[in-house]
Amino acid sequence: EQVAKMEFFYFVLVLVIYITTTAFAFWFAVRQRRLGAKVAAETTTMQDYVLLASGLPKMSGTMKVEELLTEAFEKALEGVDAEVVGVSPCWDFRIFKGSVEEQVCFEMELLETETEARMIEAGKEDITPLRSAKTSARGSARDSSRRRMLDSEGPISKEFRRLDQYLGIRFDVDEDNDDIKPEDRKPRALKAMVEALYTTGQAYVVLRTEAQRNRALTHLQENPPKVFDKEITVVAEDSEPETILWSNLGTKPGEIVSNIIIGCVVLVIAVFLLDIIFYFPSVAYLISVSSVVGHSDGGLQGTILGLLVCACNQIVYFLIGLIADRCGFRSIDDHQRFYVVGYTASVFINTLIDLCVVMLLAQGYTMEQAITSQISSDSSMSVKSIAENPAVQMTVYLKFSEYIFPSCLLIPFLAEPLVCHFVFQVKKWIVRSRPDVSVQQAEIQLACPPFDLARYGDILINVMLCCGTLAFTYRDLYILWICLFVSLVMIYCWDKYRFLRVSSRSVFVSQALDITAQHLSSVPCAICAACLVFRLYGMKDVEGNQFLAKWFHVKDWVDSEAAKVGRLVNRDTIMLVISVVIVLHIYVHTWALKNLVPRWADVVEKHDEEVDYQTTSEHIPCNWFNGNPIHVLRSKYLFEHKSPVVAYVVGREYLLQPVPELGCYYDMADTLLARKHGHHQKVHQTWSGQLGEVKDSFHELKTDVLEKIGRPRSISGNSPDSPKSVDPAAKV
Repeated sequence: EQVAKMEFFYFVLVLVIYITTTAFAFWFAVRQRRLGAKVAAETTTMQDYVLLASGLPKMSGTMKVEELLTEAFEKALEGVDAEVVGVSPCWDFRIFKGSVEEQVCFEMELLETETEARMIEAGKEDITPLRSAKTSARGSARDSSRRRMLDSEGPISKEFRRLDQYLGIRFDVDEDNDDIKPEDRKPRALKAMVEALYTTGQAYVVLRTEAQRNRALTHLQENPPKVFDKEITVVAEDSEPETILWSNLGTKPGEIVSNIIIGCVVLVIAVFLLDIIFYFPSVAYLISVSSVVGHSDGGLQGTILGLLVCACNQIVYFLIGLIADRCGFRSIDDHQRFYVVGYTASVFINTLIDLCVVMLLAQGYTMEQAITSQISSDSSMSVKSIAENPAVQMTVYLKFSEYIFPSCLLIPFLAEPLVCHFVFQVKKWIVRSRPDVSVQQAEIQLACPPFDLARYGDILINVMLCCGTLAFTYRDLYILWICLFVSLVMIYCWDKYRFLRVSSRSVFVSQALDITAQHLSSVPCAICAACLVFRLYGMKDVEGNQFLAKWFHVKDWVDSEAAKVGRLVNRDTIMLVISVVIVLHIYVHTWALKNLVPRWADVVEKHDEEVDYQTTSEHIPCNWFNGNPIHVLRSKYLFEHKSPVVAYVVGREYLLQPVPELGCYYDMADTLLARKHGHHQKVHQTWSGQLGEVKDSFHELKTDVLEKIGRPRSISGNSPDSPKSVDPAAKV
């Protein structure tokens, strides 16, 4: 009777957890979408001014593509109140990707040297400390001083001089390499390189205001223009120039699909090989000792298996990154979506394989208990025995918990900071061992990685594992959920520190990845539903009858219907029923996310559509022109503009120069000087501005308090009416 009451209590508890989890999943989805819609309505960014034109003819780099397309769209918009700022064509430069990136990097080195010299001559030395770093061109005197500094830090083993080749770190400074270096390229060769390229048939058309963009979009969709007798289609772009992977724009959609399929096949093979290499030897040993009395108890087996899982997951993590890089996605958002989904699916499948091993280990533990204690006459690992026998459930849960904690919930996240620091130290040693590496290249290798959202996958996997324990009837289930809570708190603290301190600039534009994570959250809810069905099947009342059959009798169902249900849900079909319930919940959950949540999350916010492109471009460094590396090189070497477009590079915003006639208005030097003299106008209210106001208010409050208690003010905080000189005794 006590067992039946406990099972009924756990059934009600799982039912409440299932309903609550599903409800909060939908609440979270609605909240996130409302927040995203509100932020999008309150801010004006570069995507609000651009249209993506597709179906254009492929044009050679020898043609003045930018001018031809600008004239074509201006002609197509005649009679429409819409001014074209410029056109940024998409180029297929995959075969020249390395050369283009090297040349842009070298151009930034030269420009930095020139900018530093001009700033010193102009008397602007006071703003140089605000820059992220001071670098110089290759072969300058600073390189020799850097060599002396590195030599003073101690000798570095010569083995590190080629370690970069094994780690995939390429500096392109190998003395045995016959490739042309950027400093050796002549302007004529660079002009020939950009002329050898072809467009991809797409282009970004930038309009003066968002309202003009909307009018142009409506007009061009109703009256499709023709360029060289080819009808083109125009849509609104949902990405920012900083998130566009410009080198992948030449990849066709069919190639992306084929690359994804090939990548998935490679990933399956890799997971299979990892199982053979990592799991099978250790699993064979664990299973062999699990049937020996006295060797199956304890948490060492589950912990060892969990550590193997941790190592295997890190390898899968790395492989997914390589596959995503080779698929040819056109934006970082698409790249991250594939990355998170692929990682989550791979680790989940791998986890299912691990759970089979856990069941085998639990079987050995149950056999030992049956021999020593005779606690169960049915100690096999059948679904029936697990569903109806609390002792077997306890056995499986103990092995399952040993597998989950600490190997899955704790150790990977404790080791992550140590691994990150170790990787940084290795890269630092490699850079120190290569004095021929320029400062720019060293900074690229030693820079903090961008912050990604792959943590969605880690959290979902851990939640799925803990949701699976709801199928067991055991009093200590709450301990594992407490461990999950502690793990999530630790992940939050580490990710917050990583995002604020050890990550480079990261841009997340659309809600695509967040919506994908919302769809993935249907899986933990489906696992809760499966646990509910499993408990409903195995539950018995105080008289020993199945709770499922009695429940139908209470509902005044006839005996024949109850018999049908009994034949439908039995020990032979329970796994099939559980699978159907999981698939059904995922289908209903995703359908609601797609059709109902957007209606509930509809937000209507006021949005100024008349903000001029120049106003926005003055405070956003990356735009559709300087973010396109081929557009930058063509501006300097093909069109030979007097003031060419300067490439946007993260951390080098202060090198950007305003070129209004080419659609570039950002000037960090003038912006910093304007802020210094108090002439900077805020375009949008930011958290940093609010924090500054709070600091000013706190400083005023501190000054008033010090005056009231008779203490002197801070030397650096003198008010306008305070004396400029302070008595030495007051200083003390």
